Amino acid sequence: MMISKQAYTLSVLVTQYAFPLFSLVFAYTRIAHRMKLRFANRNVACPSSLTDDQRRRSVVERQRRTHLLLMCVVAVFAIAWLPLNVFHMVNTFEWVSLFSVSTFAVCHVAAMCSACLNPLIYAFFNHNFRTEFIALFEKVGLRKLCSVVLTWEEDRTRKKGIEREGKTVVSKTNGTTPCPLSPRQERHLEESLALNPDTDEQL
Repeated sequence: MMISKQAYTLSVLVTQYAFPLFSLVFAYTRIAHRMKLRFANRNVACPSSLTDDQRRRSVVERQRRTHLLLMCVVAVFAIAWLPLNVFHMVNTFEWVSLFSVSTFAVCHVAAMCSACLNPLIYAFFNHNFRTEFIALFEKVGLRKLCSVVLTWEEDRTRKKGIEREGKTVVSKTNGTTPCPLSPRQERHLEESLALNPDTDEQL
């Protein structure tokens, strides 16, 4: 009976943890490699100019953000599911004879949290999500917490963008006449410049 239980635990470990983790690492490594090749081809095809340099920097930033996103997803899965599988292995092979319900509950909740964290991870790396997150901080009077969402580089870009724009927008009627911004427009301009300094497509 003990042998069948051990075999079952090992099969669960492989199918529930080892194989999915290997699949994630393999798939995301392939994605990162494809992105690297695509970026290299763009560098060869595009001539060197100021506009192309800006576009390249934007592509590099998106590529870096995508790599970070993929690594976060893999890390969350690996860390969240590890305690539960270790717990089952320890109890099945009787490395520790004491079975703790509270320990099992904590390990189980940690594993289930990975499914809840994935949407938040994907959303946090999205420009629109972070812009609305900052707007929410402002509404509840927690503007200082914007530094949690904005990186140092984005904050510096934000300040430079505000100075460069002078808090004016180009009128859509003739394309040249500046008009004053409303408070809401000012806020969205500030955060847009911080999170999206280039006009390239965001992740």
